[in-house]
Amino acid sequence: MNNTANQAARRRKVRVDTRLCEGHALCIDSAPEVFDLGDDDVATCIETPPEAMWDKVQAAINSCPRQAISFVST
Repeated sequence: MNNTANQAARRRKVRVDTRLCEGHALCIDSAPEVFDLGDDDVATCIETPPEAMWDKVQAAINSCPRQAISFVST
């Protein structure tokens, strides 16, 4: 990965929209190191997971039936 791509990856964060999440937990199937379910059955996440986890995070984003997970730029 070039320097520009590295900088862009460091500026990305993961966000779960708690208003959309219905607790299907498919994100946990894709990236259990990043996502968890709270006591209210709404997903939570590590906002800045290690760069090595981005592919799994993308899989979690793709698998969410409510599209409640996204990357955000900082």
